[in-house]
Amino acid sequence: MIERTFKEDIKENFKEVGALFTILALVMGVFLFATGCNQQIIDLKYRFDKAVIAIPGSGTNKVVKVKKWNDYPDSDMVQVIAEDGTVYYGHSNNILLIKEP
Repeated sequence: MIERTFKEDIKENFKEVGALFTILALVMGVFLFATGCNQQIIDLKYRFDKAVIAIPGSGTNKVVKVKKWNDYPDSDMVQVIAEDGTVYYGHSNNILLIKEP
């Protein structure tokens, strides 16, 4: 039977705790990076089917099928790419994104 000293046991425990701490720190770092990029990464309910876009000055609205959309950090602007490839960029007050059931 191999006898271990108290000092050796402590060193071994610190190695295990250090490895767990490193893994935890990496997981937390990835999570914080992912949530800081865009809300779409975490909440998959941010997919929309249609957009109603108000055309300023004309008083008309245009309804399009949404292929892709993007909001910008520190801004109220939204970009909508329609199914036909048309890109709409406007203020969030003029763009209504709709998720159909």
